[in-house]
Amino acid sequence: MFSKKTHAECLIFIISLFLIFVLPFNFPAQEFDVPSKSKKADFPLKIVWTNKIKNLNNQIASDNINYLFIAFSNEKLSSYNLLSGQKLWESDLGAEIISPPLVENNNDNDGNFYIVAKSLSDGKKTDTEIAKLLSISRKTGITNRQIPLSSMNNMNKAYIFSFDQMLIVVGDDGNAICVKPESAEIVWKNEINKSLSAVPFMSGDSLFVGTQNGEIFKISAGTGQIALKIDTQTPPTSMFVNADKKGEEIFWGNKTGEITSWRSLDRKRLWRIRVGAEVTYLTNTADGLLISSLDNFIYLLSENNGSVLWKKRLADRVTIEPFVLRDKIIVTSGSESTALVLGLKEGKIINQINLKADIRFLSQPVIAGDLLVFSTSEGLVAFDFSIE
Repeated sequence: MFSKKTHAECLIFIISLFLIFVLPFNFPAQEFDVPSKSKKADFPLKIVWTNKIKNLNNQIASDNINYLFIAFSNEKLSSYNLLSGQKLWESDLGAEIISPPLVENNNDNDGNFYIVAKSLSDGKKTDTEIAKLLSISRKTGITNRQIPLSSMNNMNKAYIFSFDQMLIVVGDDGNAICVKPESAEIVWKNEINKSLSAVPFMSGDSLFVGTQNGEIFKISAGTGQIALKIDTQTPPTSMFVNADKKGEEIFWGNKTGEITSWRSLDRKRLWRIRVGAEVTYLTNTADGLLISSLDNFIYLLSENNGSVLWKKRLADRVTIEPFVLRDKIIVTSGSESTALVLGLKEGKIINQINLKADIRFLSQPVIAGDLLVFSTSEGLVAFDFSIE
């Protein structure tokens, strides 16, 4: 028989285990100073929270409601509360993370998010690295499913897209695979075997892939079959597809500064213009095509004929994709400590965010309600843009 003292000691031990392993961890945020200017009242910004974090990079995503997920270069994943900046959990995968996290915005707090990682085969002493698609719990950071991507072991970077309850993984080696995450069933594979020159683009039920060979492939998301091949001559560096009842209008930029509009219905080039240097980013807005270039300019072009609606010279090259927020554009650079807020219609500066001189932006912001969360070289910083 156990003594009362022994019973009490056992009870304390059990409670301690519960507190350690069952209850979620909370890590207090370490704040850092971010001097911010709010020049004009039509887009005021107020700092809500900061969290000093080391080794941040541009692999950041959110569910736009509760969670912020960060994939670190040291094989770790972390989750943060979007409203407070507090760390919720940290997970050491023991594998190199080679894709940004994919978070489906389905309001399911108990759901999963996805990443692609590479690790040595079963931990054995071998040079062969195995690529896997990981399904990870949003709430706990626990990996609940690993799907081997054996045909894609040669890729060094990957992109994940969601389509009809399936996931499509595209590697920088030009190969793609479609799987059902719930059953790990492989639906199709497509081995183009040509290195990518631009980030793939998903439009409706089609995936568009640009290669270093100067081609754009349109791939069916449902079957993996190639539906269209465009000879771009020069490798595209950025792409956007606008689909409607008349078919797809495909826009792409390249290293020479050319921007092309091409219609798939009659396989015809509609227009082509040239800017001063390589096109880094191209995206659609309600007012036209937004272009950033290594000539230090950002442009808004007419979709109809490519004419320049406005252009704005910046202090440095735009190395981070501009972020479109309603009728505003937020422009950051990986070598600058200032983010500009431009009006979309005219390109005029309406506000700016000034970090300390030695702090740099690392990625475009993620949005959660009325919060903008930036990843910087010093850590995370969140601004409220609803302040009146």
